[in-house]
Amino acid sequence: MRVVVVFETLFGTTRDVAESIAAGVTDGLPGAQVDVLRVGEAVPERVALADLLIVGGPTHNGGPTTILSRTARVAAEERKEPGDRHGLEPGAEGAGIRDWFHGLPQTDGERHAAAFDTRVDIPLAGGAGPGIALRLRFRGYEVVERPEGFFVEGNGGPLRDGERQRARSWGEGLARTLADRVASSTGHVATIRPGEVTHAAALATSGPSMQVLTEDVCYELLGTQEIGRLGVNAEDYPLVYPVNFGLDGTTIIIRSEPGTKLDAAEQAHVTFEVDEIDRRTRSGWSVLVRGVAEELKPGHGADVVLRTIAYGVDPWAPGAYGIWLRLRPQAISGRRILPGELPPPIDPRAYL
Repeated sequence: MRVVVVFETLFGTTRDVAESIAAGVTDGLPGAQVDVLRVGEAVPERVALADLLIVGGPTHNGGPTTILSRTARVAAEERKEPGDRHGLEPGAEGAGIRDWFHGLPQTDGERHAAAFDTRVDIPLAGGAGPGIALRLRFRGYEVVERPEGFFVEGNGGPLRDGERQRARSWGEGLARTLADRVASSTGHVATIRPGEVTHAAALATSGPSMQVLTEDVCYELLGTQEIGRLGVNAEDYPLVYPVNFGLDGTTIIIRSEPGTKLDAAEQAHVTFEVDEIDRRTRSGWSVLVRGVAEELKPGHGADVVLRTIAYGVDPWAPGAYGIWLRLRPQAISGRRILPGELPPPIDPRAYL
């Protein structure tokens, strides 16, 4: 039995959790091969054959990290007085968890996975674990447990007392769950929340079906993307603009230049849509947000201003983009099309 724990960390707290989880897995599966890898070491060939893949990282802006969020945290740390700085881990300015997932291929068989994160214990802080779990599901893994969060004291740590032991116990529980599933001859359907679906369950249906997503799942799906479509009323027509975005809790953050889009969105009712489509399986999901957009101004308060700018939304298009919009949702809804059974492909173009 092979288990791989992949982690990403800036200051070492998530590494401590990953190593404790690995120790717990060894407690539960004494004969297992357990590898603990940083994201920079976790190339596809090192994780592809894992019977259980455990992925975790710190929480940045309510979700998984990116290279941009990591770079911003490193820069903020370097601005501190030397005596107030936390020690940086190797590869601190490298890829985040979201970036790492771009290189993780679809599984070619039944593989199990779990997700964890480190986070601060404050209201609306969010957690990276749910977004990590969703990405694992999208790549064909069966997530065997709900994502687990481990608490740190402040943005740089250390871990709260007792969290290492809790991580070890959680790892041992994962190992026992995996052993039970492998030993079972009748198979197992994972317990999932309403609105969620595993890859295996999706492929088990005989025909395509439509699924209404819960509000929680809608927000988790938003957290997996960075491109959305902003809808405004302007120039006598409804106009739709593709934009880069981020999430501050449930608030959508967009950067803009002066112009029609900004004029039409400011203090107006707008829509915002995000989706992900798999053309091969003719499946996918979409989330629609209806809300009010407002330009970020000093009146929002220093905390909101600093948090919004620190998120690091990075537009792909050239330009200054010095204006920030915050979209406050008033309603959110989502749908998912689950694929039916497809005939065996003849070649890669079979489903185009």
